[in-house]
Amino acid sequence: MSNGEQDRYRLIFEHALEAIFIAQDQVVKFFNRQTEVLTGYSRDEIPATPFISVIHLDDRRLVYERHQKRLAGGQAPDVYSFRVVTKQGTIRWVELKVVPILWEGKPATLNFMADISDRKRAEEALRESEASYRHLFENAAEGIFQTTAEGKLVRANPAFARIFGYSSPAEIEAAVTDIGAQLYADPAARKEFLARLLAEGTVRRYAVEAVRKNGERFWVSINCRVLRDERGNFAGVEGTNVEIPAPTRAK
Repeated sequence: MSNGEQDRYRLIFEHALEAIFIAQDQVVKFFNRQTEVLTGYSRDEIPATPFISVIHLDDRRLVYERHQKRLAGGQAPDVYSFRVVTKQGTIRWVELKVVPILWEGKPATLNFMADISDRKRAEEALRESEASYRHLFENAAEGIFQTTAEGKLVRANPAFARIFGYSSPAEIEAAVTDIGAQLYADPAARKEFLARLLAEGTVRRYAVEAVRKNGERFWVSINCRVLRDERGNFAGVEGTNVEIPAPTRAK
């Protein structure tokens, strides 16, 4: 390899956005500048610091066992994530990509390590948001539902099932394949409702007579909107409903 090629590779190595290093005998033998940035240790400190000590205490066993298994020729994941603790005490999530190699005639690993702390925080925020939504969905007093364009019930919360006399969301989702024929007292009323919904996009406080599992008739007020696919085609309906008194008729 010419000096010019060596210079180019070194330039790429030193300016990579990932920490790149070679680990052997629990010590980092060769590394780039980003390894210093990610761990908080200086160029002089890294070779003297056992790599296992940088790993979060709760993740050390996992990383150590996989490293040893890989060096012994066994199978271990090539990509996985864990936490490191910087010299300053900051905990960072990292994703490690590992390639077994020989370094100076002995087994070692070539490692590419990226800081994924922001991604982990975003994932945790999403999990919390989903958990909050699930709590609201499961505990809402009003019925929440989603149907296909054809009228098959694909999602319902406990309140929706309870309003229509079913024991659980699973039971009503399995049973109702045509919401107009099975949950509307008059199937024609669903066609009228759907025509208005398609024309307006959303409908609020729409009163309609419904029917429970046992045949009992009652009234509900519906709020819902149209669902469309990526091409803009009608894909279904989602919304909420609550039971209301029967409307009074003008004499």
